[in-house]
Amino acid sequence: MGGKYLSDADWGAHAESLMACIPTSLEEGHKQSLKARVKYGNEFSLRKRIQGLVAGMSIDTATACPSTEIAFLAKSSTQETTSRTLIRL
Repeated sequence: MGGKYLSDADWGAHAESLMACIPTSLEEGHKQSLKARVKYGNEFSLRKRIQGLVAGMSIDTATACPSTEIAFLAKSSTQETTSRTLIRL
């Protein structure tokens, strides 16, 4: 699983267009916040990246994670289907 929706080259033109649309009348902090969202807008969210990592974990590995609760996709060795499993530690 890659970490971006588009290549950096492809995203560059979209990012420039979006940056140009940020109103100059906004407060500086608001403009900087929007610019940061555009800058990282091509990247998958942390949630999506973690889900991708956890999806490939075995149940033993997932249960070793120091968390009170972890939801992950586990592929059964006897089934071709993927099931969603919630583990409470």
